[in-house]
Amino acid sequence: GQLAYILLKAFSFICATTNSFFWNKFWTFEFKAGNAVQQAVKFYIIAGVGLAIDTVIATFVYSYGLGHIGGITQNLWANIGALAGIGGAFIWNFLGYKYVVFKKSAEAA
Repeated sequence: GQLAYILLKAFSFICATTNSFFWNKFWTFEFKAGNAVQQAVKFYIIAGVGLAIDTVIATFVYSYGLGHIGGITQNLWANIGALAGIGGAFIWNFLGYKYVVFKKSAEAA
């Protein structure tokens, strides 16, 4: 039921975030140096905040904000909210990964 759904969603988030960590570390930012455990902890914190940002923005757009403008179906507002949330989280995550998790030192730049 609902508990299984929540557990599966949590598991999928962990799998996706772990995959994202390795792709960002070795490909996007080409950051092979540093303590991988510390980087992973920072990465998961940034990703967790990104998840919250995504949820808050999507909920706001769908339920409390723009969702009250007429002429657009509830399903379309749900999709608009989801896209807005993804956009906000994407910006947060990218900047966090670039300037916090995989920040290159001044002498390395």
